[in-house]
Amino acid sequence: EILRCLVGSEMCIRDSYATANMIYLGFNTQRAPLSDASLRSALAGAIDRATITTGYLAGHAEAARFPLSPHSSLYPTEMASTLASPDLAAALESAGVTESRPRTVTILVSESDSFKVSIADYLSRTLSTDVLTVSVRSLPWSDYLTALQNGNFDLYLGEVRLTANWDISSLARTGGALNYGGFASEQLSGLNDAFLLGGNASAERYVKGFAEETPFAPLLFKSKTVLT
Repeated sequence: EILRCLVGSEMCIRDSYATANMIYLGFNTQRAPLSDASLRSALAGAIDRATITTGYLAGHAEAARFPLSPHSSLYPTEMASTLASPDLAAALESAGVTESRPRTVTILVSESDSFKVSIADYLSRTLSTDVLTVSVRSLPWSDYLTALQNGNFDLYLGEVRLTANWDISSLARTGGALNYGGFASEQLSGLNDAFLLGGNASAERYVKGFAEETPFAPLLFKSKTVLT
């Protein structure tokens, strides 16, 4: 069956992406300064995803700025490139994080996944500035999950399996099972619904709306790799 897929039709190739595991950085949107959408967007844009995929996953992943696999024809490569150099200092100042009011935020991560702990450590080093200190808190899985469910975090490193329609309702809709950060936006929910109905125009509006509000920051999609 695998060999038939490798040499088979386009439909078989599409079916091989029926699900995809996305690793992402979640935000507690109920806590300042991460309640500021422009700061969330700037932080998402400041992440060097290429280094994460090559340095921590040995290339067995595809960097992604949006919750769409880069293999998808709908993935906005040009927009992802445009958003890759944000003015993080200006966003921090706008969110009230200044030299006179520095802040410390913590990334929550499960200690059971050593590579995720390494990624969290990398993010803490590269996202910290003169006015923003990013630290890491690693917990056993059960404690990590409890902290998420109780909203006891600033940021967290998570992983979710998305189906091929790239529906993020569980992560970004009010009451979503994985919406630990308390994000709520009728506008983005509407754009997501329109996107699920199909059409390139709705996809473009959706990714633009996602970038503006950034309920979470996609980092990468893991590759399904067969080693022989």
